Amino acid sequence: MATRVNRADVARAVSTLGKAYGHPVDDDLVTLYLAGLSGLTAEQLAAGLVAVVRGCRYWPKVADILASVPGQAPGTQTGGHYGREDCVECDGTGWAYSAESVQSLGLPCRQARRCACSSSG
Repeated sequence: MATRVNRADVARAVSTLGKAYGHPVDDDLVTLYLAGLSGLTAEQLAAGLVAVVRGCRYWPKVADILASVPGQAPGTQTGGHYGREDCVECDGTGWAYSAESVQSLGLPCRQARRCACSSSG
């Protein structure tokens, strides 16, 4: 299993972004980005950085980096981080989705609920 990013990984990434975008980097900024990116692996972070540098004209927010990582998006969870990795109901995300669609404001959507494996540890 790949290890999650640590402070040094995120500090290097933010420093690289600072050089690319001419943005000052300080310890508070690294702490902020670490809080938002701590669920990623080093490989996912590297992939996200390449994508945001290619696609963002301005300094990327944490959400921009997460949206650039395959399988990630703002507000999603990394599999195996919040639930059991071997759970067949939620695939380790900690969220189980209903099989049927429901209507919300006239648009189809799926309902999600907290999976039982996320509370049983």
